Amino acid sequence: MKNLLPIAVMIIVTLVSCQNKKTKPENNELTAAQDKNLSIQIELGEKLFNENICDACHFKQPSEVGPTIKTIVETYNEQEKSIADFLQGKVEPIVDTDEDQIAIMQMNIDTFVSKLSHLELEAIEVYMENATED
Repeated sequence: MKNLLPIAVMIIVTLVSCQNKKTKPENNELTAAQDKNLSIQIELGEKLFNENICDACHFKQPSEVGPTIKTIVETYNEQEKSIADFLQGKVEPIVDTDEDQIAIMQMNIDTFVSKLSHLELEAIEVYMENATED
């Protein structure tokens, strides 16, 4: 009977450790899941960016209409601000624009963007951050 106790403890420890190994995802699985989530966010963000006519003024390449996506992202990152927070009206615009551009942007935010959830606005931000890599 004394010999059974150490054997029972070893069996329990072995079972518990094996069970934990089965439930923990591998690093490759985590990376794949994170990549998939990022891809989904970028895809949704691009769709929302285009549907809410952000693409009418903001392009990947410089134009006369509005600041580029890259300029917006760099400016907000430098000042440690969130584009999603700006789109929710929590922070003022910090990209150099004239009064007419701000009025048009505010109208679009009030008309289209204000109806989006915070998660959707974050998806737009993720898209913009990754659109600069092209």
